[in-house]
Order: sequence, then structure tokens, then C-alpha cells
Amino acid sequence: MAKAGLLSIQIEPRDKWEEVRDSSLFAVDAIPSASSKLVLMATDVSKPEKYYQYELQFQLEDISKVDIFKLNAALNELPAVVELALYERLNFDKRDGPLNPQTGDIVIKVGLTPKNDPDVFQDYHNWYTTEHIHRLKAVEGWKTGSRYQLLQQVGSKQEYAAPLLSIHQYKAVNGLGGEEWAKSVRTEWTLRIDSNKERLPHRRVLQVEDFK
Repeated sequence: MAKAGLLSIQIEPRDKWEEVRDSSLFAVDAIPSASSKLVLMATDVSKPEKYYQYELQFQLEDISKVDIFKLNAALNELPAVVELALYERLNFDKRDGPLNPQTGDIVIKVGLTPKNDPDVFQDYHNWYTTEHIHRLKAVEGWKTGSRYQLLQQVGSKQEYAAPLLSIHQYKAVNGLGGEEWAKSVRTEWTLRIDSNKERLPHRRVLQVEDFK
């Protein structure tokens, strides 16, 4: 049975972003089993641990058809520093109504690294599906939420890739940082999850530049 997932390609151009972005190597039909491509630009503060300014996210219908080592070899010709990560999708949630991304939409990525303990991982899974996602759905402008498990990472590895990744998409005008958002992150269960991690969450804030 085919497993859906995500191919993340993080990019730091050596010169012009447009020259890299428009490469035929990044066409949807050039990526096996890809159904769509999201072009993202980082809006958070640049730090050594937040190296990449741009990211392409390909939704995959069958992760078994993607060889990221072969893709990475092809991308070495580009004038850019590139990192690829392949994920298996664990959950997908959405609001009612049209879901197509719009230019200016906000994408929040949070990589989590729970302690290497089966009970801790299960508590995290239960927290996300039972409490956290339902609170995020109440935040103004929330559109979709996906959760992934890292399978492979290859390339320059300038940024940490956590074993678990959540990606939430919001409208350009949204309630991030507001009261409903605060309710989603300030609960007793959330505090327990935070106390049972190996390292700090790796959070990125990006803006939709294009969608295909």
C-alpha cells in the first residue's frame, strides 16, 4: 500500500534565487509521485541554526518512489546549497472550504525531538491528536495541519531535521500569537510534552511565494 509523504528541499542560493527556483529539476513532474509544489520564503530571523532562506515542499502520493540520494546528485549542479528530507505523513487535518494555498499565506514548521522512550513518543502522539490539533483549529486563519516522521535526510545538512515534524498553514491574516493560539500552547499536557524533549523545538516561519 502506497504511503503518502513530503519531500522538503531547503535551498540557499549562491546568487539569484530566481535562477534556482525556475530550474526544470524542480518541476512537479520531475519528482516521482509528486502531486503539488509549494514555494516558500523564510520570514523569521536569520540565525546559524536557521540557515535556509527558501524551501520547496512536494506532497507525495507514494514515498517509496522517491530516491533522495539520486535527486541530491542531480541538484549538485545548481548554484545553491541544498538539503533534502523525506517524510512519511502521519496525520492530515483541514478546515472546511477551499484549501489551495494563496500567495502570502503563512506556514509554520515545528520539528520536535522527544526523549528516546516509547512511552514519551506515545504521549506526544496522543497529545497532538487528542488536544493540540483541535486547539490549533480554533485559531483564526488556520487552514491545514500535517504531521510527519523523518525517514531520510541528505545534502549539506546545515539545519537540524527533527524526527517528528508538524506543518501548519494559515491565511495571511491570522490569529497567531493571539488568545486562541496561546490556549493551544499553554496547557498542562503541552508543558509535559515540552519537559520530555531531547532538544528545543526547531521552528521556522515561512511565507507562500507560489503554489503549483
